[in-house]
Amino acid sequence: VSIYEGDQASREVLGRIQQDLGSIDIIIDDADHVNYAQLASYEYLYPHLRPGGIYAIEDVETHDGCFRHFEAMAQAGCNVRFVSSWYKGRWLITITKESK
Repeated sequence: VSIYEGDQASREVLGRIQQDLGSIDIIIDDADHVNYAQLASYEYLYPHLRPGGIYAIEDVETHDGCFRHFEAMAQAGCNVRFVSSWYKGRWLITITKESK
């Protein structure tokens, strides 16, 4: 298990994570809780997720662009799951990378 701290939207921080870990089995994003940072991390790190790996994002708000992005992916047939949070309007989203 590795834990990283830093600016979630920083390509430098994300590059260090990817360089340290190589390919990744599971990512749990419990960081900035703002959609541009959640999407920046996802877009940078998801390609390095191993087939069958899981990317989880916590505290995604229903009304923000991040939620709509993953909602569109689910409608397009991607393996995206939405779990309602205890706090109204927030979701846990998991994306499972397709096995090759």
